[in-house]
Amino acid sequence: MVVTSTRLRSVRLATMNRQRCRIFLLAAMCLAGWFGCASMTGLTEVERIPLAQDGTTDYTIVIAVDAAEPVVEAARELSHFLGEMTGAAFAVTRDDAAGSPFEIVLGETNRKSIADVALHHRPSTWEGFVVLTERRRLYIMGGSIPRGTLYGVYDFLERDLGVHFLAPQVTHVPRRPTLSLRIARRTFDPTFEYRAHYPPARTRPGYAQWMRRSRVNSFGVASGHVRRLGHPVHTFATLVPAAKYFEEHPEYFALIDGKRTSATLCLTNPGTLAATLETARGWARTASGDPEVRNIIQISQNDSGAYCQCNPCARIDAEEGAPMTGALVRFLNAAATELEREFPDVQVETLAYKTAEVPPQRTKVHPNVIILMAPIVKDSSRPLTAKQVNYDRNLGDLAQHTHRIPKSRWARTTYENLLGWRRVAGRVYIWDYPQSFHDFLVPYPSLWSNAENIRLFAEHGVKGYFPQQPITDGAEMRYLRNYMITRMQWRPNLDGQKLVKEFCELYYGPGAGEEILTYIDVLHDSFEAQQRPLWWGGYKDDALLPELARIMKRAAVHAESPPYRERVAEFRLPVWRLQLSQAFGEAGRVRSLTGRWWHRAEADASTDPEPPADFTGWSTVEIPTRLMTNKGGHGPGWYATRFDLPAPLARGALHFASMDGTWDVYIDGARVAAPMPSGLGDYSEVPYLPIDRPLDAGWHTLVVKVTDGSGFYRTHHHENPRFAINDAVTLVDLSVPLPPDLRTAAEGFLSASRRAGLERIYYGYSRPDPYLNEVLWPKVEFLLTAGR
Repeated sequence: MVVTSTRLRSVRLATMNRQRCRIFLLAAMCLAGWFGCASMTGLTEVERIPLAQDGTTDYTIVIAVDAAEPVVEAARELSHFLGEMTGAAFAVTRDDAAGSPFEIVLGETNRKSIADVALHHRPSTWEGFVVLTERRRLYIMGGSIPRGTLYGVYDFLERDLGVHFLAPQVTHVPRRPTLSLRIARRTFDPTFEYRAHYPPARTRPGYAQWMRRSRVNSFGVASGHVRRLGHPVHTFATLVPAAKYFEEHPEYFALIDGKRTSATLCLTNPGTLAATLETARGWARTASGDPEVRNIIQISQNDSGAYCQCNPCARIDAEEGAPMTGALVRFLNAAATELEREFPDVQVETLAYKTAEVPPQRTKVHPNVIILMAPIVKDSSRPLTAKQVNYDRNLGDLAQHTHRIPKSRWARTTYENLLGWRRVAGRVYIWDYPQSFHDFLVPYPSLWSNAENIRLFAEHGVKGYFPQQPITDGAEMRYLRNYMITRMQWRPNLDGQKLVKEFCELYYGPGAGEEILTYIDVLHDSFEAQQRPLWWGGYKDDALLPELARIMKRAAVHAESPPYRERVAEFRLPVWRLQLSQAFGEAGRVRSLTGRWWHRAEADASTDPEPPADFTGWSTVEIPTRLMTNKGGHGPGWYATRFDLPAPLARGALHFASMDGTWDVYIDGARVAAPMPSGLGDYSEVPYLPIDRPLDAGWHTLVVKVTDGSGFYRTHHHENPRFAINDAVTLVDLSVPLPPDLRTAAEGFLSASRRAGLERIYYGYSRPDPYLNEVLWPKVEFLLTAGR
């Protein structure tokens, strides 16, 4: 079964139209005797190269005697993959050996140098390369730097030989004992000079190798890279530290609401510029002179969006029509001018982020300044050029948390800002948010908009692309997204849908891959029908969950080998996690304890050592709270309710969906648990609380003492009002067996999440996240004791 989504049909139609245009242009170019397409030129002189016959070869791989390490690595990699593909041994020799007609020559050698290539066929960018043939010889040569040769080899393996670098230690290599290729001369220059990646905090074996093979150039000096000197991001606080300057020079810092604050800098004070340059020069002195490395210093706002309101800053911002950005760009231009005199090979970068995302209207950006545009507030479900949709009518209680830009304007506003930056800046990079980085397992239907936006960025002259991704393995669609994004970072005109299909068939196997494609279509279709923006909270729909679970169950059945089964299980983690979230407190539920509770504020262990039994004069509160504030709870205090058991409960437990603050629990005056710590994760979740004795039928009193924090509060994330995890408090019977599908979900989640290396679910940078070890995994393990 294949579901064709509306979004997918529109993407396919647009792709077909683009392909028809390309075919027409190609025909016209061929009549003129040349071929050109975006960053690829000179695709002529087709030669047939007989690389292998029945598992043997006459070819050797030749590199220079003094070849640089990237070229040596290129030879090793090409020899390895050609050998794996054909079964033949492709020896690597140096160019001081006698020549042969049957050679694959990598990099500049005494056989040929880049200067021997016609000028119009030479690569023109930093990491470009040329592939050409002369009789039976094949040449792959980088232009400016040796890494171009390495990337040329990977491109040849991928484009000409069908090798696909799917994931760490997972590479698809077709078997072709006889290998004869028709190879046309081509020159390729990457569209994006900066192709970044956000790896997990703890990477799998082979992760760095996979990034290199995928041509990610933001990590690893050994292969050359784009390198940020000093502090990498949000640098104001590091460039002009408050501990050093604020007491003596408060004027260096922002004036906000009439007071100087260290939240950000005053960008019109000359002393601020001097202090910034002092630190920046120290960073610049650590720059590498290696031509394989691009050196960048970031001068950027702190992660707050605050900006100075003093008269000089406000006047400039008014002139530029952009709060903060006007003063920021003029400040950057002054800093870049000074740094360029002493460090011409070091570039300055800033963030167009939050308040500073809006471009200035008058001032052009210094040529040595890079704008790293980070549209953190945008609708990730739709391409930036998509027709506006009036999402605002469908926001519900999300409305109180709306950004200053109406939700119906998210995508279009980002696009308008991009066009504005391209008018005033020569070099723009994108820091994108293509999936949730606040909840790493939440379904996030953004694949097609992500692919379309990457293509759009390239068409508008963007020179770098960096997607912020979860910092853990095991995250939602991690390796599928990695594959699509890195392939399109290298060639933005590739079809995202085809890349996803290619990955699913090769990584999960044909049968399971087809089911996963169905899952992807259903997920995207369902969200599109909601006519809602896609923000950090992702997409949780309890009505859709059973269908997604059925699809993934079929995928598991069709997984044909242990590796495929493990990969399908990892892909299944978001569905299992949602099934478990719904089951917590619901599986074996005897009764819900929500509704009106008695409440008395200011519980204190010293004055109230025992739980009260008389609730006269106490106020009443709703549990969970109906209106959500920042924390939504009623604060510290005593909470009490009474409940009626229709039958004895031999083995029971309490489930509190969320709890903020240190808490004690009593049933009928007897303590059930010693003081418990506050909950963890976005919802302040807590483990199950086993009841250590049987409860008779009849009425019982439950008392909870919260000595700090906010107490009970509403359990759904404010970005997704459609999905509530479960009731705030429930009483469950552990003698009730789990349904088979739920037991499968629990066992599968524990096994697959640990095997995948899942270290955290919610946003943060520490590892591992205590929520997994102290709450989620123990809750799942406890759930598995039901019925046993």
